[in-house]
Amino acid sequence: DFRLGLSATPERQYDPDGTRVLFDFFGDPVFEFTLKEAINVCLVPYNYYMYQVPLTDEEYEDWLALTEIVRKIGGLSDLDTSDSPKMEKNAEMLLFKRRRIIESAQAKIPMLRQILGQRDKDEIKHALVYATDKNREQLIEVNRMLQHDLGLVIHEVTARQTSKGKIAPDILRRFAEGEYNALTCMRVLDEGVDVPQVSEAFLLASNTVKRQWIQRRGRVLRKCDAIGKKIAHLHDFIVVPPNPGDSAARSLLNSEIQRANEFAELAENGAEPGGSFEQLNELMEKMFN
Repeated sequence: DFRLGLSATPERQYDPDGTRVLFDFFGDPVFEFTLKEAINVCLVPYNYYMYQVPLTDEEYEDWLALTEIVRKIGGLSDLDTSDSPKMEKNAEMLLFKRRRIIESAQAKIPMLRQILGQRDKDEIKHALVYATDKNREQLIEVNRMLQHDLGLVIHEVTARQTSKGKIAPDILRRFAEGEYNALTCMRVLDEGVDVPQVSEAFLLASNTVKRQWIQRRGRVLRKCDAIGKKIAHLHDFIVVPPNPGDSAARSLLNSEIQRANEFAELAENGAEPGGSFEQLNELMEKMFN
């Protein structure tokens, strides 16, 4: 006679009909525990770092060409996602290709190399690197760069290394003990896998779906007394088009800013000089000047 739904993301983005069905079935929320309330209770606080990654002229031209095609077939409207249940298949595929350009931007891996290359490799522990699930080559290149260029000990985690939502025990043990500097993945660690030792995440690729942002941030903030985890670090790669002030570029940059604003809001270091608040203001000025 009773129903209970527990979710970090009960509202289905881009799907108001699906959201209404869920709330009609379960009823209104009876209890809420926000991220702000959870930090310092069951989650650790975090620092948020933004890195502005420029699109090449060629990447941006390809993005514009796909945008124009989608507009002509009437599949764009206000959506920048392929996750809408009502999206026409042709438009969905075009949006997938367009998003792949953003998530696979060429400058991301050199930027990651620059960030990690400034640190002693023994200081890099319990890190997680998210690559795009729209281009397998990016993950391959990330693995190569981390291992061969920086000399880090890493392990890739894909569906082959998991079973029913659990990482192979040996991988988890070696990661927890610091034998691996980092784990690399695409989407397999988004939901349902518990790796509390993760204390640092590099988001090379994030889509426009808020559910993914929430799940990935939550992955990094989980407490772990075993490694003395007191604070987490979230590194986000924000794609910036060559001409952020033109109308098409604004929609691209706006989707990136929405994610950055969400992460910056509760970050410990957001208000520091050169921090995420300052960078967000700079990006907004680029969009409208």
